[in-house]
Amino acid sequence: MQQTINACADKLAEKLISLSESKEAIAVGGHTAAFTMDVIASTAFGVDVDASSNPDHPFVYHSKPFLGLAKSEQFFIKSLQIIRVILIVLLPRKVKEIFGRFFDMTFAGQESMSYFENLVNRVLDLKREDAQKRNDFLSMCIDNMVDIKDVHKDSINISDGKNLDNPRVYPVYLTGFSCEYNDYEQMHEIFKSNLCLGLTKEEVIGNAVIFLIAGYESTGATLQNLFYLLAWYPEIQEKLYTLTSEISDEDGNCDYEELQKLEYLECCILETLRLFPPLPRLDRVANKDVTVKGIRIPKDMIVEFQVYALQHDPKYWPEPELFRPERFSSENKDEFNQYAFLSFGAGNRACIGKRLAMLELKVAIAKTLKMVKFEKGANTPRMENLTYKKGPGLIQTMEPLKVNIVKRQSE
Repeated sequence: MQQTINACADKLAEKLISLSESKEAIAVGGHTAAFTMDVIASTAFGVDVDASSNPDHPFVYHSKPFLGLAKSEQFFIKSLQIIRVILIVLLPRKVKEIFGRFFDMTFAGQESMSYFENLVNRVLDLKREDAQKRNDFLSMCIDNMVDIKDVHKDSINISDGKNLDNPRVYPVYLTGFSCEYNDYEQMHEIFKSNLCLGLTKEEVIGNAVIFLIAGYESTGATLQNLFYLLAWYPEIQEKLYTLTSEISDEDGNCDYEELQKLEYLECCILETLRLFPPLPRLDRVANKDVTVKGIRIPKDMIVEFQVYALQHDPKYWPEPELFRPERFSSENKDEFNQYAFLSFGAGNRACIGKRLAMLELKVAIAKTLKMVKFEKGANTPRMENLTYKKGPGLIQTMEPLKVNIVKRQSE
């Protein structure tokens, strides 16, 4: 997988080198987003995109209905857009048709959903024709896929109460996609009464789309934010450049094990996530009655954690507005409350994509710093002057984070 991410990072580095010819500050957010699009397309779907150079690629075009959630500044409109995407992903096509007739609502994203259905079908055909093993996320899901036709009445019955704790047993659901079986009542009975060792095709497509939604904006935004911070803290940038150069070849490629050992690089990423958490808050539901410091929280109550406020609280983070990566060093890890950092969440519901996101960021940083450096310019906003867009979804600054890009001279 790292080789695939390296190839995507090469495209990002080449793009930044070309942008360095301009003497003006550049908003790098679109280019870091293109990098994460390339990574998801290749690692999850096995598709080579190069989104920065090919913005009209079918994969990019059909991803937009699921990713374009922040076009409106109005909270209400944003919320409706999010609900619409959830309905596109989760509701069966027949239900969407009925829903649309009653509420005069169309699901324009269905064309894009069909694109991802066809993508899965194409990979299925390739696997039937060629036994060569692919390492992308979609192929791994398909390797664990079952056909609905193989689910029979003598399968494991939910009412038996058997094997329900077996993590290899998955309930069979029909998610938001068309299905070749027209007898919906029969399918409903199958889904209601059986468990199946594997994923249905509809679940494979659903997981792939969720992979796209969850992994796109957050990682790209974090990379943009780190480049912005490095422009304001050149001494940290040079230290990071020196450390990554020691373990990389002339093209900026790093050995996986050496990359994981580079603590300072990880500290820089975590400190960036502390200052710019992807989500402003997290919600959890209490699964039992509990009292915390005299406050009673009944079962099923929604508890909201203000992540941004918590990670900028001087009670937990001295001089919280400063970029200080050493906060997360092994020497200092016992000096702060682990639950005061929630950019990846915590507990059983923590971000399951953390390892991939961290690998993407580490590879991209090592590769780009080998080729370019980032400097603040006249149009680079100061941190204390940053303002943020209102509404649900990811934290986004009102103004673009522009930096000057300077090509490094060959040593």
